[in-house]
Amino acid sequence: MADPKHLEAELMKLGLWNATGLDGRARYQYKLVPGEFRLTEDMRAQLSEIALMTTGALRASAQLSYDLGWGYREAQQPGKKPLSSKEAAFLKMLRAACGGYEFPYEFPVLPPIVKVDLAWDGTSLRVVEIDTYNPRGLAYALWLRYIHVAAGEQDALRDSLLYTLLQSAPPGGYVWLYSERERYYAPVMETAASILGQFGVKMRVVGEQDVQSVCPNSGFGLLREDENLVIVPDRMHQNIAVRNDLVSFVQTHPDRTLIPYVPQLGAKSLMAFLTNGNEDPEIASWQQEYIDPAIMPFIDAYLPKTAVLGRQFTKLTLPDFVESGEAVLKAINSSGAKGVYMPHGWEEWETTLATTRGQKTPNFIAQQLVEQQQMSIEGATGPEDHFVRITAYVATEGSGSCIDAELTGTGNDPLVHGGTSCVQLPAIF
Repeated sequence: MADPKHLEAELMKLGLWNATGLDGRARYQYKLVPGEFRLTEDMRAQLSEIALMTTGALRASAQLSYDLGWGYREAQQPGKKPLSSKEAAFLKMLRAACGGYEFPYEFPVLPPIVKVDLAWDGTSLRVVEIDTYNPRGLAYALWLRYIHVAAGEQDALRDSLLYTLLQSAPPGGYVWLYSERERYYAPVMETAASILGQFGVKMRVVGEQDVQSVCPNSGFGLLREDENLVIVPDRMHQNIAVRNDLVSFVQTHPDRTLIPYVPQLGAKSLMAFLTNGNEDPEIASWQQEYIDPAIMPFIDAYLPKTAVLGRQFTKLTLPDFVESGEAVLKAINSSGAKGVYMPHGWEEWETTLATTRGQKTPNFIAQQLVEQQQMSIEGATGPEDHFVRITAYVATEGSGSCIDAELTGTGNDPLVHGGTSCVQLPAIF
């Protein structure tokens, strides 16, 4: 068990405790607890199946998004068949996740590492989100794992994201570029660089504004020959030319980016494709075409039914789980707890449903409510009951494997998200 005083000292040394963000607010004031979260044998087995399911689901989603994009381009040619209204709606939702840009790759691409958020229903883990773009989450996973390694718990390095980054580092290390809208998380990224440096791996953290001044007309000057880019920022509003150069760069040098630019694969609308919560015959035909039948039992077991809300899908009828109020409403392209409406906030939930179910361009999904159960966590003064999220990091190589996990607890709040009152623990396999 790690000593809380030692953990606090490490956090303060790395600038992650009582730190003040650029907006003047205190950040990163998490509760310190003395240990780690040890996964049960059942949880480890479930995570293995979830990793397999996530990898197969992303392959299906990547092929669908690629085919929709290709079909749209083909439809612009004279005499070619246009996309159906539902195909066009899905393509628009996926492109919105890319900031309106075309998908950058000429073939389906999977990120090597994805973040999967899991709720606990008392007996099973349930997938509530698959996130292919979360640099802050990657950085948090690094420092959370590191403080336990630094405390002498060498087992904490095994099967971890930190170990994967160390093993795959190029000779010159990494460059982590963040956009202006991500500047609040720069201290966490700097901390990730500090951690990697203690293991002999270099990482430069560069802000969008710095790229403008260093190479205003090209993204190529950002990288040295022996460095790789960690990730292309989600949005770079300050200098679109640099962003376009970076996207072109990863198209022609896919091996130079640790995590390829595929934010469309994290669009929540794809959960509706995977589960067909709309019970739509056309979506069912996509499932038959793209999803490996071998992973369908895992989709049924771990993915809550999800439906797109919009004119083409729900104007006339709603799925039973939405009609009965047993659904969480989520903005399709959002992060954290933003744009999430739980049914216990009934008036706001009803207003959002009434507004979104008939919209021409869908921007919300309804996800079947997971009846969460609290979990006992060893706190600073003894066991504490928390609603939790287990965040798993899945490597998509081969059939998929879970390489890291962490747990966030928020006491009696079932809308679990990071905050000053939460506890966070690395999960030990």
